[in-house]
Amino acid sequence: MKKRILIIGNGKVAIDCAQIAQASQEIIGFVTEPASNLIGKSLIKVPESMHPLETKNINEIANKIKELKPDIIFSINNFQLLKEEIINIPPLGVINFHNGPLPKYAGLNVCSWAIVNGETEHGITWHYVDCGVDSGNIITQRRFPIGEHETALQLIMKCIKYGIDTFKEVLPIVTDQRLTGTPQNKAERTIYKKKDTPNNGVVSYRWESGKIYNFIRGLNFDPLENMLIRPSSTINNRNFYIDQIRRAEKIPAENNWGKVIHADGEQIIIQVNDAQISLEKLRNEKQEWISLSQFIEQYKIKIGIIVNE
Repeated sequence: MKKRILIIGNGKVAIDCAQIAQASQEIIGFVTEPASNLIGKSLIKVPESMHPLETKNINEIANKIKELKPDIIFSINNFQLLKEEIINIPPLGVINFHNGPLPKYAGLNVCSWAIVNGETEHGITWHYVDCGVDSGNIITQRRFPIGEHETALQLIMKCIKYGIDTFKEVLPIVTDQRLTGTPQNKAERTIYKKKDTPNNGVVSYRWESGKIYNFIRGLNFDPLENMLIRPSSTINNRNFYIDQIRRAEKIPAENNWGKVIHADGEQIIIQVNDAQISLEKLRNEKQEWISLSQFIEQYKIKIGIIVNE
């Protein structure tokens, strides 16, 4: 017998999972946020066959959800916390897709945090929803390596792929019965909140080159809009933003952190803790693209000056 499934979520990953479910189960509704709320997240339209329903606050339509009588609810790329009233509606529970390995990476922007923290492995989690944030019992996880040059956006896309693949495995199991799942170890839990930003986005030239490289690629969402924070620096009392660097020669600093070693239209070399780095892609204080030659001219870059933190 087909189960009545309600999807709460946004974007391609939610729609792809819904289409997989629709092949064997009944999609009775797809709750999403209005397009105006989703700038930089998703503007993909939900098919009419999935009975789309838009709302700015999912918890305000709890009665509507009760009327739909879902057997199970899937929360996929959903940016709202569900209250107990909704969590208790489906007999088979509410199941969430999280683009990080729990319990270590709970909360928001975890792909960025994993790269910034220097992780070489990441993962995705399907878990039951309780009244906490990404704290319910784990149904399944999938782990995979983080590429050496992978950006935040690239890791997000990898999470989506693995999320869809594992959904195919999870769906027939969780629609057959409500599982117990594996409780999370609270001692290993770290939660990242919306207000949290890595070092307030400021690059420190006292860091080692590898840490700077991870920091910048971990905050790189190109070509999409950066909804977190851009890596920033200051030179000659003017802010600028760094989208990409290259690690150059491994020469330890001798109290010369941030010193400009070389500057021309092809490269700008700066000394950091353990090496020299080349600034490759920059933005001005308005966060607009600027060429290296324009940057040198407009910011009055000269050899020997110091880039401030």
